[in-house]
Amino acid sequence: LGATALRDTAALNMEFAVDILTVYVLAHICFFVAHRGQGCAASCPLGMFTLAAAHWSWAVARMAYALSWCDDPWGIARACLGAVYSVTVLYMGLACLKIWMQQGRAQALARAAQENEAPV
Repeated sequence: LGATALRDTAALNMEFAVDILTVYVLAHICFFVAHRGQGCAASCPLGMFTLAAAHWSWAVARMAYALSWCDDPWGIARACLGAVYSVTVLYMGLACLKIWMQQGRAQALARAAQENEAPV
């Protein structure tokens, strides 16, 4: 292999490692925030919305980067794999948004119940 091919292979391996590490960190942060309703999302509901935005931002950035590789046959394959990866991260962001919406609804119902039970 030539020096250029080795550099490209090293860059691809580094890119793959960064993708894996980023998804690993995002998944664990999301788990600790939303852990069975007892995580820090209960005290900071905006945390789930922030995580949703982080997931979506990462997915859009990765999709744009994947589309930049469409200039050769291997690049098209990488773009397709990047699109699948981006859709998965978008779905994780959607899950965070749904949890955030459920928590907001639950908090609103709890406030309404407290207001109705308060003595007049």
